Order: sequence, then C-alpha cells, then structure tokens
Amino acid sequence: MRASLNAENKSYRWTEERIALGIHILNDSNVSIADGDVIRDPTHPSSKILSRAVGAKVSTEGLHRAACRRFGTWTLAVRKAGIRPPPQNDQKIFWRKTLVLQSIVALVDDRAPILPPWICKDRTPHAHPLFYRDKSARADRILQKVTGQKTTRQALYRASLHYFGSWERAVEVALVKPDERWHVHFWTQPRIIAAIRALYAAGIPLNVGKIFRDKSPITARLLKVAVGKATTGGALYAAGRVYFPSWDHALRAAGVSYSQIRQKSFWNRMNIVAGIQALHKYHIPLNSAQISKDVTLETKRILSRAISQPRTGRSLAGAAQRIFGSWDHALIVAGIDPKEVRLHSFRWDKYALARLIRALHAVNVSLVEKRFCKDKSKKTRSLIFRMSGRRIQTHWIHKVALWKFGSWEEAVKYALDPKVKVILKNEREEATEDLALFLRRLYDDGFELNHQSVWKKSKLILNHNQTAYGENVSGFILVKAANKYLGSWDNALRAAHLDPLDIRKRARNHTASLSVTPHQVERVILPDGSVRKSAFAGPAPKTPDQMIEENELSERLSSAMDELNGRDREAAEEIYDLILKIPGFLGQRELIQAVVRLSNGSLKENTVRSVLSKLAQSSSLSPSMR
Repeated sequence: MRASLNAENKSYRWTEERIALGIHILNDSNVSIADGDVIRDPTHPSSKILSRAVGAKVSTEGLHRAACRRFGTWTLAVRKAGIRPPPQNDQKIFWRKTLVLQSIVALVDDRAPILPPWICKDRTPHAHPLFYRDKSARADRILQKVTGQKTTRQALYRASLHYFGSWERAVEVALVKPDERWHVHFWTQPRIIAAIRALYAAGIPLNVGKIFRDKSPITARLLKVAVGKATTGGALYAAGRVYFPSWDHALRAAGVSYSQIRQKSFWNRMNIVAGIQALHKYHIPLNSAQISKDVTLETKRILSRAISQPRTGRSLAGAAQRIFGSWDHALIVAGIDPKEVRLHSFRWDKYALARLIRALHAVNVSLVEKRFCKDKSKKTRSLIFRMSGRRIQTHWIHKVALWKFGSWEEAVKYALDPKVKVILKNEREEATEDLALFLRRLYDDGFELNHQSVWKKSKLILNHNQTAYGENVSGFILVKAANKYLGSWDNALRAAHLDPLDIRKRARNHTASLSVTPHQVERVILPDGSVRKSAFAGPAPKTPDQMIEENELSERLSSAMDELNGRDREAAEEIYDLILKIPGFLGQRELIQAVVRLSNGSLKENTVRSVLSKLAQSSSLSPSMR
C-alpha cells in the first residue's frame, strides 16, 4: 500500500501553482496547515480531501515534501500562497485570541515575568520538573490552568505573534501597559547609576575582577541604603551588563572613569623571580606540569611571605609565561636550571624503588611495614609525588616492593645498604663500557645501528656475536641495556663515540628501492655527421691510469710471492683463496680472524699476520693500499 502510494505521488508533478492550490484546498476545508500537522499518514482524511480536489491520488506528505523542495520551507510556501502561517501547535491546543489574552492576564495577575526573552524560553516542567526554577514551573502551571492542557510559554508566544503580530501588541490588547511589564525586574538604569556612585564613594573596588565576586555584607548594606535592596556586587555587575553595552559604559554613565579604578597587574619580573626562588627554597615542585595546577594553601603561604600577596602557583606560572615568554626562561632568570626541576618518567625497578626508600628514610618517615602501609601524611605523599610524578599511596609502593624483592625487609635492607650505591655505580660503568664495545664492533662489521634495524635483526646480531666473539648478545639485549643504564639508544651510541644523527636511518625517496642498472654514456657520430650522446648498458671501462695502477700492483704482488719461501708461499696462496670466500668488506683485525676461522685450525693468527705483513713490505705498498 505504502509503495504504491509513493509510486503514484511521483507520477504527479507538483508545480508552484499546484502547491499553492493544494494549500488553499486544505485551508478552505478547515484542515490545519501548521508545519507539524501536515506531515501525516497518507491514509489520513486530509489526504483524501486533497486527492479528490486535484483529481489524482496524492497525500499531504507529498505536498509538504514538494513545497520544501520548491520554496525551502513549508512556512515560505504558505506565505507564497497568500496565507498567513499558523503558529506551531506543539501541544495540540487550538489557540484563540481570547485564550491568548486570558493567559497573559493570568500571568500578570500572578506577578510572573512577561518579558519576551523569558517568555520565549521553551521549558517543559512536566517533562523535567527538577531542572527549572519555581517561577518557570509556576508560570507553566498557570497556563495549564487557563488552557486546560499542558503547554509552554513558547507556544503562547507563537500564538501571540500569529494573532497580534507582536508580543507587545498582545500585552496592550490584554489591558496591560507595556511600561508596566517591567515591574517584576528590580534594576533600572538610574538605580544602577546610584548604586555605582554609592560604592565608589565608600571606596569599594569597582574593577571587574573584584565587583564580579563581591558578596561581602558591607556591599550589601551600602546597596540597601542606596537602592533599597540588600543585594551583591555580582548582581549589580550583571545588571550593568544588561542595561548598558558594557560595565565600562555603566561606570561612565555614573561619572566614574574606568581607567582610574582598573587594578594594575601585580606581577612583574621582580615578583616572579622572588616567587620562584621562594618556592625553590621550600622544595616545592617547579616543573611546568605541577606548578600550572598548583592551588595549594602551602604555596599561597610561601608566596605571601615572599611577595606579600597570597597568590597561587598557577597564577605565578601564567604570569611567567606572559612576561618571560616561557616557564624555562623564568627559571633561568631566577638562577635555576630547568633540567633539575623537569619531571622525567619514573621507572618502577629496583634502583628507583631503592632511591625512593632512601629519600623517605632521609626525612624520618617510618619504614616499619605496618606503619608505612597506613601512612597517609602530607609529607610522605608530597615526597612520593615529587620523585615519581604520580599521586599514589604507600600501600601501592609496598606491593611493588614485594613484587621486586619478595619482602619489605629485603627492599629496605637493599635500599639502606651503604655499599648499594657504589655497587650500582660500578655496575652502570661496566655495563656502559661493554655496551660501547659491542656497538663499536657491530659498526666496524658493517651493521646498521639505528634502533629499528637493531631490533629487527636481533637474531642476526646474536649469530654474528657468537661466531666472531663467542658472546651470546642479541640486538634485543643491547637495546634493553641501553634503555636501562643510559636512558636511551642515542646515549648508547654517543657512549660508543658514534653520532646518532649519522646512524639514524632517514626516509628514502621512492626511487631508492629501485635497482640501478650499470650503464655508460658515449658520444656517437651518426652517418649524416651529427653527434649525439647514447647510453649503453654495462659498466663503463676503466681509465688508462686505473688499468696501469692495477697492472703495477699485480706485478708487485707476484714478485713478492716469488720472494717468499716454500711454507710462506703455500700459506699466502691459501690465505688468498680464503679471502675470496669472505663476502663484504671487513677491517684488518676482523679479516684475519675470519681467515683463521675458515681455515679450520690449519692457519694460526700469528702466521696469517706475518705472511700479510711480509707481502706488504715486499711489494712496497702505500699505507692506504695495505
């Protein structure tokens, strides 16, 4: 049924004339043409009336859809047809002129506000009774009593616009003078001016930062004498913003210059430096993450003694950012190194836990197991937060100690042993030396030492270290040791005297992965006498100088081989055969070790070294060629 109706609706073409005719048909048939009433089921009687009038099977829903498509909205289509749009009938109340006037009179008699901004607010207390004020709920109850149904003030406002053109006109017709509708609001421009002058004469601060928060009884008594109502400075400020373009205009109307009462900024370079030095003296955390959120009373007391103002750490951080440009710059001017106060990531390992226990013991915190787990003092919590950067309880530290050491007694004994610090220092130094040695070896052996390559080629590095040096060290172990003892992989590379910027693998362009075909470019003379350059596949021939140098080198090595005795000559031939089996380029030391390893014990390291040195001396090679 629904599909057939839709198909028939598509066959009927709604032009602007037909849309206007359909709207007039519905209006003449006493059918509601409100926007919410037109969109109905196609089987509704209004659709039958429309179908009978136009001679086709159509629906009011199709008419509404075509009107919105042609004119943009249904209201514009109704106006185009020469009919005044009816109000939105949300609550299904048939508003009449008499009902609108009765509702307005009832609101005025009950002394409810009837200003348009308040009336226009659509509040439904019957749906959410706990979220609205008493006046709003009372006004809606009055409208319900007058109309007999649950409705809203917004529906009343729309009905007044439909029947009277404006809300003010509806109020006038309801025998209520427009000027009298303000009686429910206390403030007026003369009262605001009188209140400002009274506060200014009494010396009450009138700058925005003070008057906006002023709820003092002194201000209330002054306003009671001036305007007859004991209200607050905040209420006066809000009224000044409503009845004047701004608070500055309200002050000017009262004859007060805002430039005279504007409070100058307290913070300057000298106060900021003094505040930072005072907080540093009392060991208050000065990293930007904590100081920008610090509103504690302890910080206020310290700053009050230092700069005579109880300001917060957050205020200090904002002023430093505004005046110095950055918090680090302010710390440097105050004579504090930002690296010393910067909060670093905290690793929950044995060493960090031992440092924390030693720091707690240094400030006389009880380390007895039961007392420590129940310790919730401010001193203990602040010290833990200062060292770890986390707001955690002592019982959580106790659990970590049990996990790392097995018992709390072992953790305390480990942390308070005077030899532990020396042992840790020696262990870190030895690990740093070993790590630098392995990285230098891998670099000399041609391995890529960027973090990603070492991590992915962990097994290959393990096999290489086992074969070349007899050490079971993989790439994963190297990365883990670098993070544990040196903090990062870049620090490990620096310890091995390697530049991380040179080692770090950069992103290559999209052609770097393509294979390069050896080729050469030659000048070719064509039959017509023209000359052009042509590319030929294959490597380019060597220059004559290179060929002469290679021939001289081969002759020197041949003569040096002839000068060797029988045993050395056999060893040299075997060494050359083994060198041809070694892929890639190795250093002198690694080359000799590889030759000894491939010979399966037939050649000793000293023999290989002596034979190669004799050949180098006999052939008179330069140091670079050796």
